[in-house]
Amino acid sequence: MPREYRRLYFSEDELMDAIEAHDEVASQRLEDQPIHKVESNADEDGNFRITLENDLSDGGKELDLPPHYIVAAMMRFCIDEGVPLPRRGSKSLEFENGECVLVVEVDHEVGAGAAAA
Repeated sequence: MPREYRRLYFSEDELMDAIEAHDEVASQRLEDQPIHKVESNADEDGNFRITLENDLSDGGKELDLPPHYIVAAMMRFCIDEGVPLPRRGSKSLEFENGECVLVVEVDHEVGAGAAAA
């Protein structure tokens, strides 16, 4: 069975935009403050660290986000930007050279087109 494998690389700015856009429509909001920094590195649990701007302190507030939240944000960003994503297939998160990568893998059924004809 043929398999499609795509890798979509996100810059830090694109990742911040994706998280902010996703946060605006998410059922549980992160905070009402803009994102200042995203560390494109996962901790031992696979969580991302983000820093929110905060007028009350110089350091801001840090939050850890689980990988599924980041994947959902990246998928929404792709849809909003017109980047086609297959509905079927697995989506996962990887890191490469300090960049966050959305990995999409689809197994295609052999003969599916012939059966429909």
